Amino acid sequence: MREDERDLPAWVANTLAPHQRHALSNPTRRRILRALNNTPDAQTVSDLFDVVPADGLSALSYHVKILEKDACVSQVGEAGRANGNGCAYVSNVADNLEVMDALRATEREDQGLGT
Repeated sequence: MREDERDLPAWVANTLAPHQRHALSNPTRRRILRALNNTPDAQTVSDLFDVVPADGLSALSYHVKILEKDACVSQVGEAGRANGNGCAYVSNVADNLEVMDALRATEREDQGLGT
């Protein structure tokens, strides 16, 4: 596991499928999912960068690709942007109760507020 990845609490991790555990093992990916779940519109990496703290667009793009590989987000098309970050994404897990519970359980820690 990478240094910046944090394990989920056992009681949360046990309710998730392995691919979901992997997707949610990183606070940036959890923040991305929260952002996508809080809007009805597809978001580009640039859009997400406005609301999700990250070291840069490439770091954020990396995490979006992990979420896509783990089937938590889907690409819905090109937004027509010339910066190469024009793909728009939507959440596939907004109606998944286990994932939503995991996101709620980790939100305070992800905001730096502790548990």
